[in-house]
Amino acid sequence: MGDPFVSKIACLTVLVLWILCTCSEGQKPPKNDFDPITKRHEEWLKTYSRQYKNKGEWKRRFEIYRSNVQFIDSSIPKASRSNTTTTYLQT
Repeated sequence: MGDPFVSKIACLTVLVLWILCTCSEGQKPPKNDFDPITKRHEEWLKTYSRQYKNKGEWKRRFEIYRSNVQFIDSSIPKASRSNTTTTYLQT
């Protein structure tokens, strides 16, 4: 058949490659702290004294905020925007 040592090394190599591929599938690029939406959200949180229980809740609410801002920004003509988005989100 072949050398058992070589077979073990081959199996180990396949296992390591599988683990690396599986782990990297769900990864997102590193968070960009200079993302304008993130900055706007942080400012909104401070302005309205919002705090969340944990990182999971923060992520969920941030995605809602992001979606709302994108919708509002796409609905308002660029010339009349100024700081209107924040006004719409004062709930």
